[in-house]
Amino acid sequence: MGFAVSQLTSMTIIEQKANLESRIMRITNQLMDLARKSADITNKQQVEAQNYINQDDDPVAAIEYVNSDAFQSKYQAQLAHIHVKEQQLDVEKQQAETQQKMLATQQDGWQKLTENNIKDGFTYAQ
Repeated sequence: MGFAVSQLTSMTIIEQKANLESRIMRITNQLMDLARKSADITNKQQVEAQNYINQDDDPVAAIEYVNSDAFQSKYQAQLAHIHVKEQQLDVEKQQAETQQKMLATQQDGWQKLTENNIKDGFTYAQ
């Protein structure tokens, strides 16, 4: 009976670890997607700034405008939104990794218990 319980518990832990690994991979993919979006926003900002400078007759005024808060604000707002999402996902990922470590420790404990049950079950009185 003890052997069956420890085996069932070990299998449950393995399943939970697999679910957490899948969750961590999804979060990592979301983080990579956000990094791409952030890079896209930065590239778009640079292209628009260069286009504005090239089209303006007064390059000094154009550079001042491109460096102004008015021009930068829409990009900074988008990047800030992405940064908040990244922070939330980082926290979720850390929590999942912590749970995964906890389950690995539990799995080791149950594995030792299973080994001891097998050893005790097959040890004859001497």
